Amino acid sequence: MALTAPEGGKFLKGLAVLDDIAYFGVSTWAPRDVRASPHHACEIAAYDLTAGRLIWRRRVETGGLLNVIAAPHLGKEGSYRGVYSGAPLDERGPPAAGAGGMVAAGGGAAVGAAVGRLERLGYPPQASGYWSSGLPFMGLDLKAGHEPWWAHQLQLPLLHVDVAAAKASHWMRPAADAHLASLPPEVWDPAHQAASNAAMTGRRANMDRFKPGVDAIVLMFSSQDLSKVFEFPYYRLFAPTLEPLLLEILGPIDIHNIVRLQLARMRPGAAEIRLHQAAAGLHAARVASQQQRHEQQQSQQQQQQQQQQQQQQQMQQQRQLRQQSMKQQQQEQQLELDGRCVRLDAPEGLVFELNNRVAHRVSNLGSAERIHLVVDVAEQPAPRTALAPGSVCHYSSARGMDCLGPGGEPVAP
Repeated sequence: MALTAPEGGKFLKGLAVLDDIAYFGVSTWAPRDVRASPHHACEIAAYDLTAGRLIWRRRVETGGLLNVIAAPHLGKEGSYRGVYSGAPLDERGPPAAGAGGMVAAGGGAAVGAAVGRLERLGYPPQASGYWSSGLPFMGLDLKAGHEPWWAHQLQLPLLHVDVAAAKASHWMRPAADAHLASLPPEVWDPAHQAASNAAMTGRRANMDRFKPGVDAIVLMFSSQDLSKVFEFPYYRLFAPTLEPLLLEILGPIDIHNIVRLQLARMRPGAAEIRLHQAAAGLHAARVASQQQRHEQQQSQQQQQQQQQQQQQQQMQQQRQLRQQSMKQQQQEQQLELDGRCVRLDAPEGLVFELNNRVAHRVSNLGSAERIHLVVDVAEQPAPRTALAPGSVCHYSSARGMDCLGPGGEPVAP
């Protein structure tokens, strides 16, 4: 794709990309001793990479050769890669590249309604960049910080897709009722999944505490540091229907950056996702007992004093943990009492990015069960390791994730 038509005696030098607009310098060939002349002027052109058109081209009195174009106020990498200003999304909505065959008729109205609600609440959606589909995403810079949670982004509506095909797709067997709306009950059973999919230990306590009654089908999962990503056997069964949707959302490049992919079933009155927030790489508080071995013999009195000190330290640590737990519960209660919890609607088919670094909860207020597709995507490629049916994975937020094959053999990433 040519940015401009060839022009004799002209060459391009200097390039910066800001919010998918490429700014590049246009210079005139001249002898080296003339390039530093204060009378030497250049041009700067702006090209819309999304629309594929030249926006403007202007003369700039550079007083010499134009070498570098950059946006250092937005990032030091601005001279060698694209940067984004984080400005609110404008009325044009997502770029056309993100609108494919799965977008529901009138889907733009649903996304517009979601954006309008966020704006009225005081949380206009912002983007840090774009997936290879052309749809925007929230970067980590918009998700975290030292400010209170209400100072950050909450939600970024992306698409409203037609899920009728997914609900009618045949998943597990060639039976007439084998579709998403009525999956065989056993596929939600962890015992059944342990044989036909893969089992995962280490998350039960977390699920019982924060997601009681929520049933899950794991299709991909990763260690917390994203160093290991495993593809579960059920992914290959669901892929024919899910991959077109994932491609629509993420595009051909970022679809390979998925690190976690799960289906979550919430039955009305029987399941809830309680107030919580993503760990963001931080470990929970732990009690550590440091033991030291002394070579010299100590008197019984010294040993007793040392034991008493250790007991006092342990009791103090336990009190601190109880206080932290009580404080967390009070904060959670206060979030609800002071009205700072903001209700975000999630109608069927709406695809949105949620800032899970902000404390959030999910409730099914309807009369029918809901199935959510939850996708976690890294900003860098994440190679996956495929598991065989009957594999067992041991997950720990502190120690990572390790998997054993059906025969007990370690699965190497």
